[in-house]
Parts: sequence; structure tokens; C-alpha cells
Amino acid sequence: MSIRISATLEARMVDGEGRIVCVSCSHPLGPTDQPWKPAATLNELPMKGAGGEVYTAGDDVLLRQFNCPSCGKVLDTETALRGDPFLIDEVDVSALSDS
Repeated sequence: MSIRISATLEARMVDGEGRIVCVSCSHPLGPTDQPWKPAATLNELPMKGAGGEVYTAGDDVLLRQFNCPSCGKVLDTETALRGDPFLIDEVDVSALSDS
């Protein structure tokens, strides 16, 4: 059984344990009860000037791209200040273990 948790991520049973996986290539990113973002490849890009001259974000504002380390697919993005912790999405996947 699997549960789609976003356009790019799925919770699946793998060897009897719940795992977050990339939808595109099935690469495992970790257990369902832990954050998956640390297992992804991270690209941080400056937002300053990203929207042209009218966009006035400071030097510390970043666009974070979390990519699958296997296929390179962008799994999620977030904006953050330099040094901020990752945003952690909590998803109820209890139905996965009920099957």
C-alpha cells in the first residue's frame, strides 16, 4: 500500500516499515516518522534579483530546492533566511500501517 503525500512524494511500506519515497524513481528518503528533507540534495539559491530589479529581497533570503539524490527531481521548495532550519511537514500516514 502507498499514500501520496504530495505531487512528488509517497509513503510506502518497504520491508514492513513505512518509508517516504520519491514518486519518480522510488528512491527512499527515510522513515515516515522522521523528516525526509535532510536525505534530499539541497540547492540554495539567492532570491535577491530573482524577480528582476523590482524584487528587493535581502542578501540572506534564499530559495531552497530539495532534490531526489537519485533522479534529481525537485521534491519541494521553500524560502528561508540563511541559517534557518528546514520547514518540517508532518503528515498523518497511520493508514499505511493499518493495511
